Amino acid sequence: MLVSIILLLGIVSFGLFKRQQHKRKEFQNRLALKEAQTHNRLQDQRLRISRDLHDNIGSQLTFIISSIDNLKFITKNSDKVVKNKLSEINQFTNNTISQLRDTIWAMNKMKYLLKIF
Repeated sequence: MLVSIILLLGIVSFGLFKRQQHKRKEFQNRLALKEAQTHNRLQDQRLRISRDLHDNIGSQLTFIISSIDNLKFITKNSDKVVKNKLSEINQFTNNTISQLRDTIWAMNKMKYLLKIF
């Protein structure tokens, strides 16, 4: 009788232990799923920002450069101060485009690095 009670207690204890293990694993899985969902939302935001930067700001900066080049062509015989100022603006805009490309590249690089890990 004592052996059967001990055996029954052992089986019940083992069952409770397995149940706790299962609950712990289920909790860890839910936590991992929430982290993955948060990570995916962040990646989607990065991609959207990268696309917006490229499409909107990139095209606007390109328009500025084209306009400056047109102004330089129109004002060939103009004042040297105006030409110098247009060249400075052109250079500044070109630098801004380079920085924009670097930023987009870095954002995309983070996306690909995070996919690897």
